[in-house]
Amino acid sequence: MGRSTVQQLITRAQNMNSYNNSGVESNIQWVDFFNEALVQMVDDLNLEEVYEIPYTLDQREYTLPDDFYGLLLVNDLSKKTRLAARRNYDQVYPYGYWIMDKGSHFALDVVHSNPTTLQILYKRYPKQLNIGEIATQKPEVPTVGETALCFKAINRALLNNNQVEQANYFDELYNREKGVIRTAGTRAKG
Repeated sequence: MGRSTVQQLITRAQNMNSYNNSGVESNIQWVDFFNEALVQMVDDLNLEEVYEIPYTLDQREYTLPDDFYGLLLVNDLSKKTRLAARRNYDQVYPYGYWIMDKGSHFALDVVHSNPTTLQILYKRYPKQLNIGEIATQKPEVPTVGETALCFKAINRALLNNNQVEQANYFDELYNREKGVIRTAGTRAKG
């Protein structure tokens, strides 16, 4: 991941922005805009996580982690096979899973023939930045993506301040940097 702390990125974003700091008056606002930018960068960052669920026959629905963004695959560890997505919620055969958006969280609904451990590989949101840790916390972006994160945060700040033309300029800069982030993410995975 990147080398710069949140405080260093705030300073960098302020120096990049010739539009009177986008109307951003405090570090807490910068942290909010960085967090908003991180959420919008999920597909570009491609952060993955593994999660295991002990499946039992008396329970079908399992809450997924809070940082869940999208499911990549579900493995049945006892049979060493991949579990397929069901076509609809009511389908009970062939066995499989169904993702449900419960409003406040996502859940995995599983229909299977025997108890097992399910291994979930999912795409996740980056960890949120905390104003109390800006001197030490580093966002979950590759070093080459730090500039893109600044561009996206400036874009969000300018939109918040109704400076649409300038916001579009920083969005264009961000879009140019997206390819660099994806390439870095692919190289990091090997």
